[in-house]
Amino acid sequence: MANCARLFFALGLDQGLRDRIVALSQPWRASLRCRWMAPEKLHLTLAFLGDVPFDRFPVLEAIGQSLRLVEPLSVQFDRLELWPRPQVLCLTGETPEPLGGLVAELSRKLAAEGFAVERRPYRPHLTIARHAHRLPTDPSFAPIGWRPRKLDLVESRPELPGAPYDDLKSWCLDVLSD
Repeated sequence: MANCARLFFALGLDQGLRDRIVALSQPWRASLRCRWMAPEKLHLTLAFLGDVPFDRFPVLEAIGQSLRLVEPLSVQFDRLELWPRPQVLCLTGETPEPLGGLVAELSRKLAAEGFAVERRPYRPHLTIARHAHRLPTDPSFAPIGWRPRKLDLVESRPELPGAPYDDLKSWCLDVLSD
């Protein structure tokens, strides 16, 4: 649709984490034929919205502005998984309580504004490659810990070469204190 944008909410990765993921995946890149994600495209999706009319952007900005963490958030990725149906390689891990709470609050606010929300349980994952058909021979790696600092409203532009992602708006994930 011409007056829509393909949007999602995500936690933006810092450059240090992007560099660690690229270094981690180097041995796998030689042995697997797939399309590796560009480092600047790496993100942790919280809610995919699909095509959203431009006139709904202020609602999404208000939702993003209203989200806060009530305790510090730390995520750990400790597994490499192949998801066969979308043919992606993902770094995954358990859902820590603060992340689950943030996703639940975001979903609740989106649903209250008429947006469709995911019904399946949330699973944090970083997609590192697409068009993947198998795991590397040795998919093991030392766990990667991360403390997200910002929430992004992102536009996906699949019609453009390289299918860029553009951060439309970002918010600092402040921790509320008593």
